[in-house]
Amino acid sequence: MTSQVNPIPAGYPGVIPYLRLRDAAAASDRYCQVFGASETMRVAITAQQLGSSGQRAAV
Repeated sequence: MTSQVNPIPAGYPGVIPYLRLRDAAAASDRYCQVFGASETMRVAITAQQLGSSGQRAAV
């Protein structure tokens, strides 16, 4: 039995970049401010460290 898995999650366009940054929390806040993006999720380790974060750009 084979099942089809969509590698791109529903509701997301084709490109999903991953970045590793020294102050990811500040970068995420800045992207939202500059690009009009909205943060869709944030997994904080500390105030300055993120385990994961997602933004959706305004189009």
